[in-house]
Amino acid sequence: VIEKFDDKIEQAVSMEDIEGADDEIEQVWDQRGSPEEKMMKQHRELIEWIRSHPDGFVSDKLEIRVADPNNPASGSGMFVNGPIKEGELLYSLPWDLLIKADDASPDGELKTLMSCGLVRSLLRELRLGDESTFVPYLKYFQSFDESGLVENWSVDGYNLLWEISGHWSPEWSPSSLDDPVVYVWLEYCDGSRHPLETKAAAYVATRAEDFVLIPLFDLANHRNGHMNYAHVNKKIEVVGGVGADGIATRDIAAGEEI
Repeated sequence: VIEKFDDKIEQAVSMEDIEGADDEIEQVWDQRGSPEEKMMKQHRELIEWIRSHPDGFVSDKLEIRVADPNNPASGSGMFVNGPIKEGELLYSLPWDLLIKADDASPDGELKTLMSCGLVRSLLRELRLGDESTFVPYLKYFQSFDESGLVENWSVDGYNLLWEISGHWSPEWSPSSLDDPVVYVWLEYCDGSRHPLETKAAAYVATRAEDFVLIPLFDLANHRNGHMNYAHVNKKIEVVGGVGADGIATRDIAAGEEI
């Protein structure tokens, strides 16, 4: 009896060692690979997270990858690997998979330059860390680079951009105005200059759809303001209390970017 008991203890210890080794191997494995490979893993985890929700949907024809498979530095985007018909659903996220503004009206009528409440909601989830239900999405915040925003360019670079575009205006030059996003966060949202807060404000200003952050939606390359709608092939429909749907606005050929 004692020998059998000793065998069970030895077996239990061995299993603990094995499980511990597996954890260490997994951690080492996660640290391996190129930045592009890590980002692709992050994309897969986000899609799996959405699909794990009973009401979450991501089309099998949708994929997030680099624009040129032969050039890892070509930038990533959202593409389709099969033909899409006009009106076809690309993805659907239920209301509880969206990060909402604290001050958002339930009927979805709040539309502002930058929702103060949404920045606060994002900050709250970030401070929860691994306890947040949005961890797969919040990983994108960690890799968000504010230096790419036009407001953070040098004065010469900023002025050159606006001169080329034909919309240059000296009153909006960085030499005469603080970062507009930071200005709004400080003056209208009563925020602080803490790096986490200003980064969250910049993230919301560039990624939000009105008063919500929609995981997956903001991985498609897009711009705000005046657009050439001849090239737009999808629309986003947000219904307060229900969720957000990405819908094809025309037929989309396989390999085309969303």
